[in-house]
Amino acid sequence: MLDAFTKKRIENILDSYMEQKVPKHARDQVKLNYKIRGDSVTLFEERIGGILSMRSFQKTTSNSNCRL
Repeated sequence: MLDAFTKKRIENILDSYMEQKVPKHARDQVKLNYKIRGDSVTLFEERIGGILSMRSFQKTTSNSNCRL
């Protein structure tokens, strides 16, 4: 289970990543989102038309190793 500080840090990192990754003109067609369950973070992409792509990231022992 992630502690509150780590969970908030991951949320901030992923929110920033999603904001930068999808251009503003494409946000009505592509949506990035994530789920945090225990020590696992799943980043997924949704597109109009139902295509779904998922990538899972596991918590590392050192937060400095977390790169997107």
